[in-house]
Amino acid sequence: MAITVTSDQTLVNTTGGDAESLTNWTATVAWSTARVLDNDSYLQGANAIGARASAAAGPVEAVFWDHLTTGTANLNLTSSGYHVFFWIKCISLPAMDTRARGGLGLSISSDAAVALDTTAPWSTVPWEGLANSSQWFLTGSDFEGTSGWICYVVDPATTPDFKIGTLVTTSVDRIGIRAAVLQVVGGGSFKPHNVLWDRISYGTKLTITGSTGTFQDIYAADSTTANQYGILNKSSGIFLGGGKLVFGTTGQSAPTVFTDTKQTLVWQDFRVASGFYEIQLVGNTTPNTTTMTLGAYSGGLTSAGCTIRGVGLDTQRLIAPVIVSGGTGYAVNNILTVSGGTGTVAAQFEVWSVSSGVITAIVMKTAGSYSVPPTGTLSVTGGAGSGATFTATAVGGSIWTLTASAANQTLNLYGCTLSEMLSAALASTSTLRGCTITNSGTVTTNGATIDSCTFQDLKTTAPISATYAMIINSATEMANVTNCKFINCNRAIKITATGTYTFDNLTFSGNTYDIENSSAGVVTINTSNGSNPTTYINTGGGSTSIVTSASVVINIVNADGVAVTADCEVTVVKNSDTSILFEEDNITDGTTTYTYSSGGGTVVYINVLNVLGFQPKTVNNYTLPSSGTTTLTIQLDNDPYYANP
Repeated sequence: MAITVTSDQTLVNTTGGDAESLTNWTATVAWSTARVLDNDSYLQGANAIGARASAAAGPVEAVFWDHLTTGTANLNLTSSGYHVFFWIKCISLPAMDTRARGGLGLSISSDAAVALDTTAPWSTVPWEGLANSSQWFLTGSDFEGTSGWICYVVDPATTPDFKIGTLVTTSVDRIGIRAAVLQVVGGGSFKPHNVLWDRISYGTKLTITGSTGTFQDIYAADSTTANQYGILNKSSGIFLGGGKLVFGTTGQSAPTVFTDTKQTLVWQDFRVASGFYEIQLVGNTTPNTTTMTLGAYSGGLTSAGCTIRGVGLDTQRLIAPVIVSGGTGYAVNNILTVSGGTGTVAAQFEVWSVSSGVITAIVMKTAGSYSVPPTGTLSVTGGAGSGATFTATAVGGSIWTLTASAANQTLNLYGCTLSEMLSAALASTSTLRGCTITNSGTVTTNGATIDSCTFQDLKTTAPISATYAMIINSATEMANVTNCKFINCNRAIKITATGTYTFDNLTFSGNTYDIENSSAGVVTINTSNGSNPTTYINTGGGSTSIVTSASVVINIVNADGVAVTADCEVTVVKNSDTSILFEEDNITDGTTTYTYSSGGGTVVYINVLNVLGFQPKTVNNYTLPSSGTTTLTIQLDNDPYYANP
C-alpha cells in the first residue's frame, strides 16, 4: 500500500487562515494598494492575499502590518511546542529593508488592539509595532535577492528580533505579517501586489505511515494544492525540511517501510527551537513495525547513501540587543561595532535614543556573520561616547536530531552523511555502515551496529555544544562498534560503566581525549586490529588502562607457495628464557594467528613441527611487532626420506 502523510497543523483561523478570505485580516497601516484575493499567484487552495508595499519616495522607509485574528480566543502557542508556519512571497525584495531591520517578518500580538503602539522610543519606522507584540525578521534585501514562495517557520518561544511590551504566548490574539520597504514599488501606472501571503498555521510535524515510501512521496503529499503544509519542500532536487518527520505510530495496524537512496535533505535555517527538527522512528509490535533504510548495502559494500544536514552554523548573527550600561557621551544614530567572536562580519548596533549622552534605546544595524558569535557582556567600539556595554542573542544555523531508540523500529543507514546533527539516539536494531558523521553532536549507540564509519569534527560550540562523539554504556555495546575512525573530537568515546572493552580497528587522531571514563571503577581497553587509542580522562573517580594488542598471522606454505594442509604444530618461544608464548597443533589449513596484548619487541624463535612429508622449520630471532597485524610466511622444505605410500 502507499504511504499516508498527515499533519498536526491547525489553521490560525479557519476563516482567513487559508487566505481564501479577507475576513479576520486587519491592516494596521493602510497598504500602498489595498490587499485583495489573488487567484493567479496562489499556492494553497484557490487564492492568496496580495498587497502593495511601497515607500512614498525612496529611500524613505514605510512599514506595513496585517494581522489575522486567531480562531481560538487567547490561543496558546506554547502548548505542545507549537511553531507558526507562514507562506510568504515577495517579488520586490531588493526594494525592501534588510533582514536585520525587518524587511519581511512575522508579528504576533497578545493584545486585542490593532493600532500601533505610540509609546516612545518605539514609535518610529522601522522600530514600531502593535502593543504587546513580538516580531521575528525573516528576510530582506540583504538576505535574498529574489524570492519565490517560502514557508517560514518560527517558534514563538524564541527571542524575537524586536518586541514592544510583553507578548503572552499562552494568550495570542493576532498573528500576521510586517513589511518594511525603502524604495518606491510601482511608481508608474503598474501597481503590483509585491507582497503576497497564503496559508498560516501552527503545529509541529508530519506523520508518515504505510509502505513503501520515499522522500519524494512525502513531498508530493505535503505540496498538494489542498495541503501545502510546508514541512517538506523541494528546490533544485534538494529536499528542504521545515518540521518534524515522524515515521510510524505506536498504534499502526500495518508495517511502515521507508526506503530511499541518493537524496539530500537540508533543514532550513529558520527561527525554530533547538531540538525541533527531527527524524523520529516509532513502531507497533510485530508485524506492524517501522523500518527506515537509507542507502544500499550488498556484498560488504555500501552505496547510494543519503545526505542529511543543517546549514548556517558558520554564519550565525546577533539580534535583540539589550543595554547593560548606557555609557556616556553618545548621540542618536551613532553606529557601534561589536567586539569579539569569530566571523567574517562584525555586528553593529545603532543608538536609537539617549538621555544626556547615556544610551536609552539600542537597535540592530548589521547582524554580523559568525562561526563563533560573541557572548556575555559585549563591548563596542565607535560612536561619540564610551563605556557602553550590551548583551545580544545569537541566532542562525539549523540543527537536527535523529531518534531511533524506541521499540519496534529498525534503522539502516548505508553510506550516508549526517552533519549539523545535534544528537542521535539509536537502538540495538540500528545499523550504520560506511557513514560519515561530521560537524555534529553525540551518538548514543544503545547497542547499535556501527561499522566502517567516520566521526569527524565534533561540534563543541553553540548551538550543538557537544562533548563526546559517542557514548558507550557497556562492553557489549562496544563490541558492536568496529572499523571506525574518530577525528578531531573533544572526547571521542565516553564509557559509562566499569568493565573490559575491546576496540576492534578503531583509530583516533586529533582528539583532545580518545576516551573518557565516567565510571567510578576500572575500565580496561584491549586494542586489536590496529586500534590506537592513547589519551584518556577519568571523570568519575575511576581508572583507565589501555592494553595494546598485536597479531602475527603465520602462513605455512610449500616450495610452490601453496598452503600446507598436512597436520602441523606451531610454537612461539621466547629467546631469553625459552618459555613458550604460543602453541597450536592440529593445524590443517596452513595458517594460525598469535595475538598478544604485551610483549611487543620481544625476540622469539618460531618452530613448525611434525608436518608429514616436510622437514621441521625454525625461524630464528624474530621480533614481535608492537601493534597491528603482521603476516609471516614460513616455507617448508620437502622431507627427502618421506615416501608417500
